[in-house]
This record gives sequence, structure tokens and C-alpha cells, in this order.
Amino acid sequence: MSKSRVVNSAVNTIFNFSVKLFDFGIKFVLRTVFIYTLGMQYVGVSGLFTDILSVLSFVELGIAVRSLMRYINHWQRMMKRSSAN
Repeated sequence: MSKSRVVNSAVNTIFNFSVKLFDFGIKFVLRTVFIYTLGMQYVGVSGLFTDILSVLSFVELGIAVRSLMRYINHWQRMMKRSSAN
């Protein structure tokens, strides 16, 4: 018998929460290992480049969405013009 949408949503939420918790734990352990093996300076530089990459990916996402919306608007205008003729 198929589960209801509420049950599926609850299972999905619990699973996603546990994955995020696991991800947080792994990142904490890896950061600690990096500090002890590579030194604090390398971890700081690595974090800096990670933050820069994150900001650039957000910027690229905004540009991609804007370009897509411009294309969609242009396409809609062209469709209106062709249907009017």
C-alpha cells in the first residue's frame, strides 16, 4: 500500500536532517584533522578560498537566472508578435 504525502514528507525531512547532521560532524572532524596535520595557516587560506568560491557561485547563479529571464521575456514578445500577424 502506498504511503500518504504527509508520511513521505516526514520521512524525507528526517532523512535530510540526519544527512545534514552527519555532514556537520564530518566537516568538524576533517577541520580538526587539517588543523593538527597541516597547520592553522593552511586551514585559514583554504577557508578563504572556499568562501570566495561560494560567493562567486552565488554571483554566477544570479547572472544565469537573469540571462534566462531575459531570454524568456524576449521569446514571449516574439510569440505575441507572431500570433498577432
